[in-house]
Amino acid sequence: MSLLIVCCFISLNHGQDMDKLTLGIQNAVEKEEIRAAVLATYDNGETVIHGFGHVSSSTTDVPDGDTIFEIGSITKVFTAILAQVLVDAETLNWDDPISKHLTEIEFASPDVAAITLKELATHTSGLPRLANNMQPEDALDPYADYDQTALHEFLGGFQPQVLTKQPAYSNLGMGLLGHILGKAVDMSYPDALRHFVLEPLALSSTSATYEGLITANIATGSSNGADMPRWTFDVIAGAGAILSNAEDLLRFIAHACTVNPKNEVQSLQKTLMVDEGQHPLAWQVLTTSNNEQIFWHNGGTGGYATFMAVDPVNNKGWVLLTSSTEYTSVTDIGLNMASRDESEEVKVNLAPYVGVFELIPEFYFTISESDGKLFAQATGQGKFPLTFSGKALEFKYDAAQIQIRFDDLIDGQSPGFEIIQAGQSNKTKRVSDDLGIQEREEIEVSEEALLSYVGKYELAPQLIIDVTARDKQLYIQLTGQPALPVFATSKDRFFYKVVDAEIQFQRDGETVSSLTLYQNGEHVAPRIE
Repeated sequence: MSLLIVCCFISLNHGQDMDKLTLGIQNAVEKEEIRAAVLATYDNGETVIHGFGHVSSSTTDVPDGDTIFEIGSITKVFTAILAQVLVDAETLNWDDPISKHLTEIEFASPDVAAITLKELATHTSGLPRLANNMQPEDALDPYADYDQTALHEFLGGFQPQVLTKQPAYSNLGMGLLGHILGKAVDMSYPDALRHFVLEPLALSSTSATYEGLITANIATGSSNGADMPRWTFDVIAGAGAILSNAEDLLRFIAHACTVNPKNEVQSLQKTLMVDEGQHPLAWQVLTTSNNEQIFWHNGGTGGYATFMAVDPVNNKGWVLLTSSTEYTSVTDIGLNMASRDESEEVKVNLAPYVGVFELIPEFYFTISESDGKLFAQATGQGKFPLTFSGKALEFKYDAAQIQIRFDDLIDGQSPGFEIIQAGQSNKTKRVSDDLGIQEREEIEVSEEALLSYVGKYELAPQLIIDVTARDKQLYIQLTGQPALPVFATSKDRFFYKVVDAEIQFQRDGETVSSLTLYQNGEHVAPRIE
């Protein structure tokens, strides 16, 4: 079992103007869904930057174009550019097998040894999302102590029955590419990136390490009002280590749109070229209603959610940087901006759809309305925004390819709805609102009490819940997922704000001996440390 996180943010219809967009982000700031946000656009050389919220919990300073954020997996775009620079310089070849550059590893699998650099850059290597020997000492900084020894150990012993070369997103693969690139020029990844990419592109506020950055310019990571510590990286820095600001990313977009580029800018633009039947280098591709290609990537670290997109044909680009853990919906906002569908927004009376609907026994959808927008939240999951599809009674959530078709109204209310996802259709029926997700009231807990919960709890073999406390805040991390803050409702009882889940700690006398995760049932985890 795993902790399913579907994030809630704000819902946008395609074609909404900047005023409506900025109002929506401001509302999210007021609800503490985000603490700081910078929205920036590039249009044929013209740039606009908007700042929202506060840089940290201890200041009223509003973030601006100079404010630095962790950009997470947008780093992968820069790693692909570094690779292209070295390929163009004939230092490397895209068809090089990884074994050519990792001669110190004795590979148990010849298929793993034969993985190419191009396959790493296009997420077609067959490597898993993360290595199974990642066991972070600090759950709030999960990549900091994953070093070269651990990476080489994993690669040497990895023996999949079949190394599937279908597209599958891999942090491990892109991190490995960054490691190989640094080795090829006898530098660390941050130094190689700075020398071959950042300095030539004049991105002076962008770095793959916190060292040398002006601390006062860095927004503090945040999740629903709680501070989130910084993430640092070792050997797989190429997967997500970069920090940047809106000014630099707008400059990056301008390079991407430059006509007749030279040198490193030309290498950058090569990553924006997709041959028919080929996968792009690092980028994701959105095809618009006009059959145009927009290149985009999102990012998320412990306390930051980000988005960047480039439309090189129309000379446009978009950047959204936030201190927030609302990863999915930041991407949803970015894609809505970039797709530029000019259809008019249709006003819909949402009241008939608000309520609780049963899918199967003890599994419900709570449909709610906030700021004129409709949201859905299933038992044990997080909220997601619904937008009107243009057809009567029908709403959708494009990011997860969900359609919801409400039944015809009876006495002013819809008695149920059909939910369609991945070709499967299921019916719900309206039930009592008391069965839906209820508001929880947060209480303050002493630092001494929080420390009593700190430890590791085994939910299942190789599935550990790591509980940590820092600065009067409790955080919980499930193996393979980011650490998230939880908030107390009573002694020993805590809840998540980003997902419908609760934690109850059990005691043997005064000592905490186990916990129970309440999410789609009860899951007991004895304390092992």
